Amino acid sequence: MRLDMKMLADGLVEVVKGYVAGVKESLSGRIDAIERTIAELPSPRAGEPGKDGVDGKDATPLDEGVVIENILARIPIPSNGKDGAPGIDGKDGKDGSSFTIDDAKNLLDGHLARWELDFERRANETLQRAIDRLEKPKDGINGADGKDGLDGLGFDDMTIEHDGERGFCMTFAAGEKTKRFEFTIPVVIDRGFYKEGESFEKGDGVTFGGSYWISQAVTRSKPEIGNPDWRLAVKKGRDAKNSVEVGKK
Repeated sequence: MRLDMKMLADGLVEVVKGYVAGVKESLSGRIDAIERTIAELPSPRAGEPGKDGVDGKDATPLDEGVVIENILARIPIPSNGKDGAPGIDGKDGKDGSSFTIDDAKNLLDGHLARWELDFERRANETLQRAIDRLEKPKDGINGADGKDGLDGLGFDDMTIEHDGERGFCMTFAAGEKTKRFEFTIPVVIDRGFYKEGESFEKGDGVTFGGSYWISQAVTRSKPEIGNPDWRLAVKKGRDAKNSVEVGKK
């Protein structure tokens, strides 16, 4: 991508205008201050007449040509110096019209890198001077001893209650302090034959249609294939043939 020279020129003009305006404003303020200072100065008074000077001695006429010749005669004639070693040819410069955004970026990156290093150095020096001026901390006074903690609850203070099915309650009690923890365990409880309209908890097992089903959720629905509330645990077996039919064969 080539740099738009007109855009670059317009940008530079704006920057120069801003800089000139700032300098002009600063100079205008300084000139106003100087004029005020001059206006406040007292008006000058005429001084007293000076004394007549002493008559000088007559000078001997000088021949300017002789003086110049004498000066030139005292200057040593310079000798020719030695030729220096040939210099290295410089690299060809870039055409101004081929100056690209990447060229501008590389130029700015170099200046920014130097600025960042200089800023970091000065910031570290300022911070170190501030740290050096800080008063060194002194050891503090030991605090008062804390109060003894209360005795905790242990297994000797625990009792367990069972509701006869899945529920348990652990109680820790010592003096006025009591804590209770209730929980259930996922065990299967046989509820006998399924009764329509009765509510079953998750884990209840029932017999229905010759098969054994276990509830997968709290439900009042009928156990059957395709019902997600029930899982078939034991499938109904085939009917056995009686002995009379077997003998006929």
